[in-house]
Amino acid sequence: MMAFRGERSVLRSAPVFLLVLFFAALGEGCASQTASKDPSKGFQTVDATVIGKDFEGPGAGGTSPSGEGTYYLVFEATEGEAHATYRFPVTRTQYQRYGEGSHVQLFLANHQLRDIRPVR
Repeated sequence: MMAFRGERSVLRSAPVFLLVLFFAALGEGCASQTASKDPSKGFQTVDATVIGKDFEGPGAGGTSPSGEGTYYLVFEATEGEAHATYRFPVTRTQYQRYGEGSHVQLFLANHQLRDIRPVR
């Protein structure tokens, strides 16, 4: 009878052991993915100036012919002696709000525009 009780406790602990093993493997997989991340990706803020505006009408660039088109703002950022030019799709409101020459702060995540705010 004693051996039977011992076997039962082993059987009860097996699911727990499998769960621990699963989470350990999952954690190991996450660690390997973060280690291989591109170091230039992530969250970043950039001070920039609007240097141009672009508009692609409906049906251009793979957009729907019945849509309203795609609005773009072109930015120039300077850090030290390095200059970078960015072109991001924006909403119609952002397109109208920020004219050429506007000084803005860009909030980027993984090289994609997340927000634009005026520099005061």
